[in-house]
Amino acid sequence: LGLSTVYGIVHQHEGWIEVTSEPGQGTTFEIFLPAIVETTPAVERPVATTAGLASLRGRGERLLLVEDEPAVRRATRLTAIHAGYTVTEAMDVPSALEVWAAAAVPFDLLLTDIVMPNGSNGVELATELRARQPSLKVVLSTGYSSDLLAKQASELQNVRLLQKPYTTETLLATLRAALDAPADAAPAVPGR
Repeated sequence: LGLSTVYGIVHQHEGWIEVTSEPGQGTTFEIFLPAIVETTPAVERPVATTAGLASLRGRGERLLLVEDEPAVRRATRLTAIHAGYTVTEAMDVPSALEVWAAAAVPFDLLLTDIVMPNGSNGVELATELRARQPSLKVVLSTGYSSDLLAKQASELQNVRLLQKPYTTETLLATLRAALDAPADAAPAVPGR
């Protein structure tokens, strides 16, 4: 899942993580979660049907996917392609800028992780690309808590937020909503 995703999940459940590390001894991560006094029956979520996903399909829109985790990038790319989108991928901000500069046709949407290696981030990338193409639709994603995600994304107007880990249905619904939203739509914050 990655440390940012683990941190986000633990933080959302009002827990914390303690880390100890000693040279030659290794690293220990201790996760603390509040005890649950009473249990509630599990809520069964409906499984997305093929018919339900059909309304979320792409229409050939061009997506620039920027994700540093190879497994997440691959799964997201394959899901989006299978749903009818044209996807170009990049693993970090510098490679995304190269892909953008080399593109013969403009992108319709940027789907980028917020937290990136080498000190760059998806918010900065989105800001720079929006300066070049103001009509660019943006979806920001991260494993951090939705409150933190919303705070970081508040710098941008008209963005959709996608909390990791996400399901196929959530991904496709977020892409479709972002692409179909009018240019002056308010950002959608999950859980609000």
